[in-house]
Amino acid sequence: MPDSNTMHPIFLNHPSSINHKFSWDGLIAISTLAAVLVALFGERFWKWINRPVINVDYDVNSERCYRWAIREFDLLQDQYEFMWVKRQYFRLRVTNTGKTTIHNLKAKIELYDEDNNLADRFEPTELSWITDVKTIDLAPNEDSYLNVISQAIEPKDGKAKYLDQQLNRVECGTIKYKLRLEINNRTQRGIAWDRYLLRWKFRISFHADDLPKPIVKFYIFTPLGDSPGKLEEDLD
Repeated sequence: MPDSNTMHPIFLNHPSSINHKFSWDGLIAISTLAAVLVALFGERFWKWINRPVINVDYDVNSERCYRWAIREFDLLQDQYEFMWVKRQYFRLRVTNTGKTTIHNLKAKIELYDEDNNLADRFEPTELSWITDVKTIDLAPNEDSYLNVISQAIEPKDGKAKYLDQQLNRVECGTIKYKLRLEINNRTQRGIAWDRYLLRWKFRISFHADDLPKPIVKFYIFTPLGDSPGKLEEDLD
């Protein structure tokens, strides 16, 4: 029989006590790490969560994206000032779907020919919003429309009227450059914003104070004879 006076060792580091200690130590470590991460990145994280987000779309069935207007006087680059010109406008709808206001939003256009070569006599240039400004602010859930291009629709008889400044009389002629890039700054600086009615590709980049990097979209314009051409997003 075992001796009743025999001393049995006391195990202070019992597995249950070790696990209990480790679990508390782990929670403390995780909590400390979380506090450090919040201190370092918390503001940045919430800024990212509440950032403005822009959505860009073109809907040919929307009168606000696809609209025509008559211009009483329309000065075409390297040509004449034509009268009563019908123009078909192609516009993008831009919406702020984020949670905060986006500030100083602008869009720049770059032009390529159908073989993806950079167009001559051009450079990346800001487009005009429908309010004829270069930059805008958009509150959450607010939208606006961006003018991209317009197409001059020549009269069916091909005789567009213009004012001959030298002869001081109205003459008839043919509109040579029917496609216009709706850039905001049309001061003469060696770029051509009025172009032949050809197949063109556009790179449109959106920039703002609140956007960490530009948002870029690509579009293709295809002419359809004397009718308004077709603008499509290039998803390739």
